[in-house]
Amino acid sequence: LAATAETAAVTLAGVEAETVLTASAVAAIAAFAARSAAKKRMAEWEVAMEEDAHVAHLQQAWRAVLRQHPEAVLEANFLGQPFGCEQVKQRWPRLVQTLGISEDQALKIIEMDATPLLVESDSVSEVLARLAAISSREKALELVGRSPSLLVGGAMNEATGTKNLAASTLIDVLYAGRLYRVLEEEGRDNEGKLREIELYAQLLSAFRPCV
Repeated sequence: LAATAETAAVTLAGVEAETVLTASAVAAIAAFAARSAAKKRMAEWEVAMEEDAHVAHLQQAWRAVLRQHPEAVLEANFLGQPFGCEQVKQRWPRLVQTLGISEDQALKIIEMDATPLLVESDSVSEVLARLAAISSREKALELVGRSPSLLVGGAMNEATGTKNLAASTLIDVLYAGRLYRVLEEEGRDNEGKLREIELYAQLLSAFRPCV
């Protein structure tokens, strides 16, 4: 009986090892296929960019998005909203216009953190206006220069309502989900709100390189 049990155990171990190896091989093939598909799609998007005006800055902004948010690009989706090359082509000039700065300056911000290009331009514009309303436009641009993710606070505020606690926490910490709650807090003066947002901007700039 002992010998039989030992033989069965060896056989089972062999089957499990073979299963693991097979699964690993399948995963490796799938990963290779995904990378190949990604390279092909990115090449197609690069060609599409060549046909656009302001191509130099736009291409660099798009490359920053590809580097920082490859999942959103390959899934063509960010937080349930369509996302891709066309959205970036539309949002890039709007972002430059909203910030009221040169394309070179805007590109420096996007190369630091391309998240503002992942959300609707109207949301970005509204956040900048609300930051300026509790301080000044110069101060708002200073905060955005320190932590560009602040500009997506409006979209992230909506997203937290449909996510679980863990996801909401990540959105709060990494994507400025708490910003609107600070801006809308009653019984608190603008100076107090601004102090918290400045601290928040420091936290965002510290965490973003980790993702």
